[in-house]
Amino acid sequence: MTASTEDERELIEAAQADPARFVEVYDRYVDRVYAYVSRRRQPCRCRRHCSAGSASFNLSIRLPDLQRRVIEMRFVEDKSIRDVAAALDRSEGAVKQLQLRALENLRKGMGVNG
Repeated sequence: MTASTEDERELIEAAQADPARFVEVYDRYVDRVYAYVSRRRQPCRCRRHCSAGSASFNLSIRLPDLQRRVIEMRFVEDKSIRDVAAALDRSEGAVKQLQLRALENLRKGMGVNG
């Protein structure tokens, strides 16, 4: 069993023992779940969470298409700069610039300086 698998198991067990710890599980996986749902193009049935929405998810869908795709590929699909560049037929420098602009737009949307 890998260290990350063991960490996940411990996190889930902690959340099962103490429901207040579920937020840690939610925070770890919410963006991946929303990305999966958005790629499937089916309405999400988890109205409780989707109606309020994740702030980062709601902001990310407002990004320009290429910036959104870079963010999804880098942080949801966990692809390298090189892999994203190849998939989008862009240079690695262009992908870095798109990622930078996307993160700046997300920060502005969340009211975060830096």
